[in-house]
Amino acid sequence: MRSRARTMAPGRVLFTLLALLLPTGASATASATATGPLSVVTPRPQEMSRIGADVHVPSRVRLVISDGVDRPTRDLVTSVLRGAGASRIQDGPGPKLTVTVGRIADPRVARALRAAGGRVPGRLPAEGYALAAGRGSVALAGADPDGTYCAAQTLRQLVSGHRAIASVPVTDHPLKAGRERAALREPRPYARLLAAAPERIRAGVADRGFVAECAPWLDALSLWGRAFERTLDALGARLDGHDAQAARWFAEAAADARRAGEIRTIPGETRPEGPVRIADGVLDTFITQAPKRPSAQAPKPPEPSKRLYLPPLGLVTLG
Repeated sequence: MRSRARTMAPGRVLFTLLALLLPTGASATASATATGPLSVVTPRPQEMSRIGADVHVPSRVRLVISDGVDRPTRDLVTSVLRGAGASRIQDGPGPKLTVTVGRIADPRVARALRAAGGRVPGRLPAEGYALAAGRGSVALAGADPDGTYCAAQTLRQLVSGHRAIASVPVTDHPLKAGRERAALREPRPYARLLAAAPERIRAGVADRGFVAECAPWLDALSLWGRAFERTLDALGARLDGHDAQAARWFAEAAADARRAGEIRTIPGETRPEGPVRIADGVLDTFITQAPKRPSAQAPKPPEPSKRLYLPPLGLVTLG
């Protein structure tokens, strides 16, 4: 399988990412011990167990990023922490919660993993990771950049509510490079780029009036990105045999897509006027058909682009 770093290169068409609709099935194991059920995580980790009460996410969080962590991983972890309730993320001491992210070969990351209640595996294959949340800290340790990114995706799913992260140790690595698993892994960085792009565009454009004029496209893009992420989550849950959770996530994706489709341009500001068009014919079709078709029948999608045309911003590079 190609590495995520290579597939992040600009390709031919944005949103022509997936036409693969995955079959049902289940493999691997996860266990829950004490204090209630665990969050559903997809792909299902090979090892995951509860070790205590949920970790509280305060308003201020210390984020320690070691060498070799790429920007998509850093952005995803930051987004997860903000979504969990952290309003200020800093790299210096002081906050009650410390989140450490990096390669498991880094001694600082390995120590943070143990301190959070996790274990350092004797051997961690490519794309593997270990994660732990507990004792007032969280650690994400990857065998390589892809593994660290997978750990960040798992952290996103472990947020159990506002200001809470499930207290668990997790260890996982790919059991096989199957088409279904690869089809879910490869587009996740693009889905995150789409969901996070509006905030980055708003922060990077100095003309606030211009940003306000672009608001319908930015709002729609955020919803389409979120719907894309939730659809990937649902497909993974279905692949792991969590049909009820998959149905809930499919419903969330459909609701976000419906809201995105209802957004209209600001009258008199842009031409043409009417519904904002971003995902017509590709991403919207994928999100609609994903819950209905159990098998992958389409050819492998072309590499996507990180360049997007958003009137009236013009051509925008995501990432």
